[in-house]
Amino acid sequence: MARALWKGSIAFGLVNVPVELHTAVRDPRPRFRLLHADDKSPVRFERVCTREGKPVAWEDLAPRGTADADIDAIPDLHRIP
Repeated sequence: MARALWKGSIAFGLVNVPVELHTAVRDPRPRFRLLHADDKSPVRFERVCTREGKPVAWEDLAPRGTADADIDAIPDLHRIP
């Protein structure tokens, strides 16, 4: 275990809770990628339009509910009193 940068305690009435401050570290667990079953090539996740089948850039995305005028899934915060 890494050495703590700071040690102390927090008191809640008669209860003291020990606290230690550690530096952030990288996750040592292995990272797995999804592979295509036929040729074992890596699979990428893309934002693709369901109608056109083409990739969509971040700038071309709209919040949910703005595409249909009848659906207002995201309320307008300026209209809320």
